[in-house]
Amino acid sequence: MIKSVINDHLERSRISVLCSTGKIREHFFDDIKQRTNYELFQRGLRYNRNGRCLGTREENSYVWKTYSEVDKLASTFGTHLVKFGLEPHKNEESLVGIYSKNRWEFDVTQLACAYYSLVPVPIYDTLGKEGCSFIVSQGNMRVICVDGLKSAAEYLSIIEGSQVECLIYYSDPSAEDTELLFQAGIQVMLFQELCSVEATADDGSPIQVDPAYEEDLATILYTSGTTGMPKGVMLTHKAFGVVVGSADLYLIKANIRLDSSDLYLSYLPSAHSFNSVCTYAVFYTGSGIGYYSGSVLKLMEDIQILKPTFFPIVPRLLNRLYDQINQGVKGAFCLKRKLFERAMEGKLEQMSQGVPVSKDSLLSRIAFKKAREVLGGQVRVMLIGSAPISDKVLNFGRVVMGCEILECYGQTETCAAAFGTLPFQYEAGRVGGPLPCCECKLVDIPEMDYFASRDQGEICFRGPNMFRGYFKDPEKTREAIDDKGWVHSGDVGQWLSDGSLKIIDRKKHIFKLSQGEYIAPEKLESAYVQIPLIAQMFLHGDSLESCTVAIVVPDEEVLRSYCEKKKIGSSGDTFEQLCRLAEIKASIMDKIKEKAKENQFNSLEVPKMIFLSHDLFTVENDLLTPTMKSKRPALKKFFENEINEMYLKINQ
Repeated sequence: MIKSVINDHLERSRISVLCSTGKIREHFFDDIKQRTNYELFQRGLRYNRNGRCLGTREENSYVWKTYSEVDKLASTFGTHLVKFGLEPHKNEESLVGIYSKNRWEFDVTQLACAYYSLVPVPIYDTLGKEGCSFIVSQGNMRVICVDGLKSAAEYLSIIEGSQVECLIYYSDPSAEDTELLFQAGIQVMLFQELCSVEATADDGSPIQVDPAYEEDLATILYTSGTTGMPKGVMLTHKAFGVVVGSADLYLIKANIRLDSSDLYLSYLPSAHSFNSVCTYAVFYTGSGIGYYSGSVLKLMEDIQILKPTFFPIVPRLLNRLYDQINQGVKGAFCLKRKLFERAMEGKLEQMSQGVPVSKDSLLSRIAFKKAREVLGGQVRVMLIGSAPISDKVLNFGRVVMGCEILECYGQTETCAAAFGTLPFQYEAGRVGGPLPCCECKLVDIPEMDYFASRDQGEICFRGPNMFRGYFKDPEKTREAIDDKGWVHSGDVGQWLSDGSLKIIDRKKHIFKLSQGEYIAPEKLESAYVQIPLIAQMFLHGDSLESCTVAIVVPDEEVLRSYCEKKKIGSSGDTFEQLCRLAEIKASIMDKIKEKAKENQFNSLEVPKMIFLSHDLFTVENDLLTPTMKSKRPALKKFFENEINEMYLKINQ
């Protein structure tokens, strides 16, 4: 069984590498009939009409709306959107903004849009006020649904100068906020009231459900980017349909099948593709979605009460659980600690022999019982993505939680999913083979010494799950999608001997920290070298770390003048000796923080620690190109020891 599952998966990987047209993959979709988000939900409705669909925490329990209730809410609310003047199947002309945290109203709104061929566009705080205003204006939005957690003044500052005519509140606004919006000419409507009675057409006739076609836009998800305004990724209903269908086939191959007994905790941002795809996968299987309380401080409480069985996780949270459980083990009395360590060793050995992690010994059940209760004790499958994770933490999670943790890889542009590992692939650092809906190839990057002939290169995708392009941005669309339909990821991959893929680098000088946040080092470096004390700078980040560090080469002439003025060191000190002085490092660090504040950089864009080098980056020492640009891979290798030492100190 184990070999057949792995061989089938790897054979699909090889097909994806070798095929040059999409036709070879069409047979994978013969039994996938649900090609729109409306159809995905209808499938769950058929399987679990009176079962749990959307749940909200109230005190120490979850209160549920059934699939049939949610179906009625979505169809009713959608009639009011159409009545407002939003026309079905108009795609880019019928956008509905959603500015809200995860809650059942958010997903009912998205379903309502699918029922009437409208396009939901999530808006979220991390984009900042300017980014949110840009999204509203670019989409010519007339209607925005809001959770009411912000004041009317804040909403007005975002929609100022736009075409927004109406805010639909998920929770009742105060009288003061209502009055302020009224004075600004903004209509206020209440979601609950709109869900209570269907709107009718002008002639009094019912407004009929008008589901989206598979080529219609399902949503526009904005990526935060690293420079300039956010980009709107246009995803079709077909993209969601084939990804959810492929994921179902993928899980079946993993001997996992979600059904009406399963529960999913919605805590990942609703505006991100990972949560969006998981939501529709849950609808497709007739499972239940429970929403977190809205505060990360109460997340662990939510988990204890809901007891999810399907739990997508990001590396940052798994790292936190790893630290928390290890701390508990270290503080336990001797016998309990020994039992835990013995069980851990035994299960790691079993994993190396291909034994499923779900197969527990009596010792494992006893030793890991308390640790498993951290996630409610019922989790049977976890998906992990967003950023890489160390093999130590990943395999610790698999052993202790006693469930499969499947690594996934994709981008918003691929509708979240493209690759995934299978059970029994317990070597971390790889992302498995392509999903059935996706082709993949590697493309040469000569300037970085990566070549497809060596099984290395930029990862490119093609398939029905690819995005249509960036909303109203043809130039960036052309940069991302070539004339043969291949989406260029900007990530560098390597094919391994078993047919799976490993992510090894970034083509563009952009990296992702363990929180999933992207950092553009060159933009930051160009700002920091404006500090007179700094001649050169190399900012480094690691996807397994939560912060950046930097190599700084001070300007010797300016530094000597500074030391003389501040009476630091002695006149006989060499430049190398000055660079070793703690006072100098502290002064430069203070200047960096001042510059970051001046440029309104966030905390992740400020290096946590710096190392002062007395050697300039030059063409001669191979740290600069002939055009005087930093050779980032060479700098990383040259300062590898210093970088590792800084992270070691930070993590102590």
